[in-house]
Amino acid sequence: MQEAQHKQRRRIKNGSGATISDVSREAGVSTATVSRILNNPEQVSPKTKAVVQSAIEKLGYRPNAAAQSLAARRSYTIGVLVPSISNMLYAIMLDAFKQVIERANYDLMLSSFDYGIDNIRPRVEKFIQRGVDAVFIASVEPDPAVAAILANRDIPFTTTWLADGTAQPRIVYDHLGAAIKPAQHLVELGHRKFALFTGPRTRNRRLRERHDAIAGHLLAKGIAPGDINTIEIPVYDLKHAREAFRNVLDKGGNQTAVIASNDIVA
Repeated sequence: MQEAQHKQRRRIKNGSGATISDVSREAGVSTATVSRILNNPEQVSPKTKAVVQSAIEKLGYRPNAAAQSLAARRSYTIGVLVPSISNMLYAIMLDAFKQVIERANYDLMLSSFDYGIDNIRPRVEKFIQRGVDAVFIASVEPDPAVAAILANRDIPFTTTWLADGTAQPRIVYDHLGAAIKPAQHLVELGHRKFALFTGPRTRNRRLRERHDAIAGHLLAKGIAPGDINTIEIPVYDLKHAREAFRNVLDKGGNQTAVIASNDIVA
């Protein structure tokens, strides 16, 4: 017993770290009890947890995440895929998502597909290789192949920003209703000439739908087609949005109202 304790102290002093066996020996409990406290603390009495926690702090024990994942057959990691890390809308979403999963002891593995729909599948396959427990995708275009890959591997997943009408698990909001509201408000104020700023619609279904909904509402309210000036910004960032707006001002257009397709453009 004394020899084991001596080896334990020597190993910790040399920086090789305490093991779960060291903790169990220090606390006077089995390694199975220590494991339960680390993975399922609700199954152990408060008194035993306090003793084991004291031993953990005394020895400076840090659980081996890889070993825990192997034992539990879970990585406690969720793969999150977004169109762009630089877009503040996704940054806000990621921050909220991260706070929620951390309360459940999960970590976030982040990747982006740079607005390229063809990049989604290889990014998801890399998540699978890394052993994530679930996948969350913020994408505007559904990909049945990706859904099939995840379903076949029994990996839970959901998407957001997906257009309505898809069969994939998704979290959506009424983006068309939200887009029309500013147009309604401006028409009610008496505006009749509009500049409508949008992003690259060819690769973004939601942008196309949003633009068409706004333009359709304006036309339905009697706005002439020639009084709806659509300006498509090639890159979704502040620099290009400013340049596009300055160009409209420099040309001396007669628009009295501006509608932006999202917060970045606004």
